[in-house]
Amino acid sequence: MYQIQLSMELKVQEDCVMKMIPIDEESKMVTYLGILIPELQRFPYSFYRALEVRQFNFVGKIELLNPERIETFKKRYYNWHMMVDSQRQPQEILDHFLRLICFAIVNKSPSFGEAWQDLCNYGA
Repeated sequence: MYQIQLSMELKVQEDCVMKMIPIDEESKMVTYLGILIPELQRFPYSFYRALEVRQFNFVGKIELLNPERIETFKKRYYNWHMMVDSQRQPQEILDHFLRLICFAIVNKSPSFGEAWQDLCNYGA
């Protein structure tokens, strides 16, 4: 069985691109997981394995430190980080999770956008 690990930042992590701030209240992570776990079950483990998802990292929030490195920031921001303090509403959590999936699919298959457009235009 494919396993996905959960991790949580316990102290501020900062580099030249971004700053990850820990969760201010750990109880928020339980609420976040309560919303996220039913969504995770919608996809089989083989889906996550194909996308090479190995870990979900829970942080309070992430800040961009160097606007000149926005592309690097996007790659790291959408690397399965869950912003518990920034995403409080269920819809915000679900939207972020779906964006992570889309980003992973596009990274795995650069031609995905074209294939999606072809599918959307099929029969039009």
